[in-house]
Amino acid sequence: MTFPSKEYFSVTEVAFRWQRKVKDVEYCIENGLINAHIKVCAVKLSPITNNNESEICEFTGYMRVSPEDCHILFRHNKRTISELLSKTESQKIRLIQPEKIIITKVDLLIFLDDLREFEQKYKLACEQPELPLWDKNQPESIKNLTAYSDNDMIVIGKDVYTFGHLQAKIIKELYKAASTDNPWVLGKNLLSDSGARTQHLKDLFRSHPILARIKYRSKGYYCLMIT
Repeated sequence: MTFPSKEYFSVTEVAFRWQRKVKDVEYCIENGLINAHIKVCAVKLSPITNNNESEICEFTGYMRVSPEDCHILFRHNKRTISELLSKTESQKIRLIQPEKIIITKVDLLIFLDDLREFEQKYKLACEQPELPLWDKNQPESIKNLTAYSDNDMIVIGKDVYTFGHLQAKIIKELYKAASTDNPWVLGKNLLSDSGARTQHLKDLFRSHPILARIKYRSKGYYCLMIT
């Protein structure tokens, strides 16, 4: 049985769909080329008309985030907002209860209709029409996909990982080594070359889901498991 079609995607999923870097997707969002939304639950909102609050309503659903707020979010990893935009118009909506919310990149959603409109406008070809959807009936060539990587994203099997700047430098080198006959890399060299100030490589990936794939060997050597 095929998994149901998704109506929206995360920023990381869009990057994978386009086979582009996450930074490219962020560029499109913060410059208003494609809309980004968040889902809010049981908040109280009020439309802003001539700088006056009108009727207040409780709302659960999707609201647009302004490109300006997304620009700040991408550079500081979070953004406190008190206003949103209506999903179909550019009307500003003020948060009443709570008065402010904090959003991160993982909260951003990009709707499939917006994706298709963008792809048609810019004649952008996609690797697959629906990504990432993984089910047991997929061909072996898809299920056993080893990896797709760039500086800030790597996909191993069906797991998608994103990284900060220093993490991305180290993962790139570990991934390159993992594709050779000698996958082990000296950790202190990776830290030095990346400019990281931590003494132990795993400290840089503390609480990151890819940590389980980073294996340690005696004398300070590390490798990335990509199979």
